[in-house]
Amino acid sequence: MISRYKNTKVENNGKSYATFNIPIIEESESDVYIVVREGDRLDSLAWKYYKNQNLWWIIARANQEYVNCDSIFIEPGLRIRIPANYIDILSKL
Repeated sequence: MISRYKNTKVENNGKSYATFNIPIIEESESDVYIVVREGDRLDSLAWKYYKNQNLWWIIARANQEYVNCDSIFIEPGLRIRIPANYIDILSKL
């Protein structure tokens, strides 16, 4: 597992954001594979497939060899995996 925000606690306008460990995301037969198009971003893909743009990190982690996990931008033309079992992934946090 890797930790998001490197085990720091961030304060922002009275809100606290704790760190969490990002689990390894295993491949599944139900995963979807797409070719990234111009203008696609990880947050917009998370909205399209999960109806929650804040889950962009799941797609980033599943494709970490192609994607910078600290950015929502992704290079057009890449073939990436969209994990279908995001509920199971969230349950491991």
